[in-house]
Amino acid sequence: MESSCHPDKILSVCRRDFLFILNALPMYTVYILHSKSKSKFYAGQTNDIEDRLHRHNSGQNKSTKYGTPWVLIHTIEFGSRPEAVVLETKIKKRGIRRYLEDINFNFEV
Repeated sequence: MESSCHPDKILSVCRRDFLFILNALPMYTVYILHSKSKSKFYAGQTNDIEDRLHRHNSGQNKSTKYGTPWVLIHTIEFGSRPEAVVLETKIKKRGIRRYLEDINFNFEV
């Protein structure tokens, strides 16, 4: 099979195609939220962090309905959902506050 990239165009055309492909891949984000009103943390994972934060703050999530406003304090991105789920599970088993201490995350509550 012949490559569609001409050697003179590798950096211009093919690189743009490659970057487009990378940008088209879904990214999964493990996130930690904090509620000042409840003095609580929440951890989750999603492929659309902006929509997810909106749903948390609009009362559409049973677990976070009463802690609004929730503030996004930490994120970690992964290339696949299974990787994100592994870290989310680890964080929840360890305890979010202890996980943040383990990674030396300085957050004033």
